[in-house]
Amino acid sequence: MNVQLSHSAIHESLSPLGITADELRRLPGNRDVQLARARLLQDLCSRGLPTRRLESWHYTDLRTRLKAPSRPQAAEGAGDSGSLIPGSIVLQVNEAGCGMDAGIAGLSIRNYRHLLEDGSAAGELVECVADDAIGRINGILADRGMQIEIAGDHRFERPIELQVRGSSHSRLGVVARAGARVTVIERHAGQAQADGGFSTVVSRLRVGEGADVTWIIVGEQQASDSHLGQLRFILERDAKLRILVLNTGGKLVRQEVHGRQSGEGAQLILNGINLLRDAGHTDLTMTLEHEAVGTTSAITVRNVVFDRASGAFQGGIKVGQGAQRTDARMACNTLLLSDDGEFSAKPELEIFADDVQCGHGATIADIDDAQIYYLMARGIPKARARSLLIEGILAELLLPIGNEQIVVALEQIVSAWLEAAAEVSGG
Repeated sequence: MNVQLSHSAIHESLSPLGITADELRRLPGNRDVQLARARLLQDLCSRGLPTRRLESWHYTDLRTRLKAPSRPQAAEGAGDSGSLIPGSIVLQVNEAGCGMDAGIAGLSIRNYRHLLEDGSAAGELVECVADDAIGRINGILADRGMQIEIAGDHRFERPIELQVRGSSHSRLGVVARAGARVTVIERHAGQAQADGGFSTVVSRLRVGEGADVTWIIVGEQQASDSHLGQLRFILERDAKLRILVLNTGGKLVRQEVHGRQSGEGAQLILNGINLLRDAGHTDLTMTLEHEAVGTTSAITVRNVVFDRASGAFQGGIKVGQGAQRTDARMACNTLLLSDDGEFSAKPELEIFADDVQCGHGATIADIDDAQIYYLMARGIPKARARSLLIEGILAELLLPIGNEQIVVALEQIVSAWLEAAAEVSGG
């Protein structure tokens, strides 16, 4: 890799990422890919990791918080770790080729490593938005992943689960052609490492005309892990997309969602659940552009904060001048269950059309003692009463998924997390 930078500048930039210059040079990619990586590294060296001075990173000082392990360790060839629900199509994101199976009807899969080696991936190793540190870091380090195409009018009854395990840097791409219907579960699981793991993933999704996609992101990082994720999507005419983001752990987690509703009549439901405890920090940042007539969006984020945990939600919706008859709603609701915890919410609307219905809001509260007393009076222990009330508040966000098996599995993850949190905090 030909980068016109000093060795000290390169070392200083790569050290928090847990990789050396020699290891960087050995990453897969032809000359075009290497040049793309070099441009991103140049940007990283000149800008550094983002701090609170950048508006989009005001609540997550990455320069201070990111402490990557000295040597990332990916779960190479570790086998199927079990699917969220039985019968899923499980694809493992690993260096060997992500569990390719060309025999699945309606499903076309390409190994992202091959796209790096032949240069096809060079054009997408670019920043997505201003101050795109996640795209920059992942573009420098990405060495695995997959590109998936769902055939037009093909309807998958079984969900597709993309398993991303350990410390790795992946690119995922899904194109759902016109009329297709599919549920994709992007599932992240950390692996125990003495100094914590570090992973990044950038996912790209295009939902074709009249297609119907459910995209579920499940983050199950270990308490010492750092994870940076980004989902970029485009909705074409009359496309429907439901997104659920469930974050349940990690020392540092930032999940970004950046979308464009470019087709008339496109519909989006985005629900987020952030479960925070210990001293972890979780940041869910979202930007959405309404570009066409008659598009709708409903964004709801609910957060549960224990202990000394901290978190943030930043949501920005932009309604373009041509996006008349837009209906856009955004809400962030936080249960702050500790005097030492904190959560920041920043919902924003930017509207350039005059025939729209838009609104946003944010609340922070504790559980009503009267409700806990009501349940305790009926023989339910205090910790369980509190968990039941929290589960009820969060359950509403799972309903748009529409698959009872998936909803039950996610409810079990939430319930187990709340039980563990109650034990640590003493109920």
